[in-house]
Amino acid sequence: VLSPLKDGIVADWDIVDSIWEHAFRECLLIDPKEHPMLLAEPSSNAQQQRERAAELMFEKYKAPALFLAKNAVLTSFASGRATSLVVDR
Repeated sequence: VLSPLKDGIVADWDIVDSIWEHAFRECLLIDPKEHPMLLAEPSSNAQQQRERAAELMFEKYKAPALFLAKNAVLTSFASGRATSLVVDR
C-alpha cells in the first residue's frame, strides 16, 4: 500500500488522483461533475497544496464547486458548536 503523504504533506499527487478516482467511481458511484466537493485539510496546509487540490477537482473532475475546510473547523461543527478550541496533535 502506497501513501501519497510524507510528513503530513501530499508528496505524490498521482496517488491522490488514483484514490479520488477509485472513491468516486467504485465506492461512492458518483460523477464528480454533478456534485459540489468539500475537502478537509490540515491547518498547516500550504497554498501550493490547496491550489493543486483545486486544480485536480476543477480541471480533471470538473467539480461544479469546491470548498476547502480546515479539519479543526469541521471537528467543531461536527460536535455541534460554532466556536470551540480544537487541539490538533
